[in-house]
Amino acid sequence: MLDAGIALALAVWRVVVVVERVRVDLFGFGYLHKTMQLRNENDVQMKALWTEHEDECKRLQEELNLQKTKEDRQRALLQLQWKVMSDKPRNDQEVTSKEVGMLEMTRVKG
Repeated sequence: MLDAGIALALAVWRVVVVVERVRVDLFGFGYLHKTMQLRNENDVQMKALWTEHEDECKRLQEELNLQKTKEDRQRALLQLQWKVMSDKPRNDQEVTSKEVGMLEMTRVKG
C-alpha cells in the first residue's frame, strides 16, 4: 500500500508539473503573442516613416540637383565673362583703368 501511495503521489506530482508547464507556456504565449503584435505594429510604423523620409530625401535631392544646375550655369556665365574680359585688347583695359582713375580724382576734388 505504501508503494501504491508513493506511486500515486508521484503521478499526481507529475501531472501538476505538466499542468504548471502548460500554464507557463500559455502565459508565456500571451507575452509572445503581445510581443509579436507590438513587433508587427513597429514594423508598419517603421515602413511608414521610411517611406515618408524617402519621399523627403528624394525631394531634397531634386532641389539639390536644381541648385547645382543653377550654380553650374552661373559658373559658366562667369567664366564666359572672364574670357570676354581677357580677350579685350590691353590698350582698352589701360584706358578703362585711366578713366576710372580720373573719375575717382574728380570725385575727390568735387
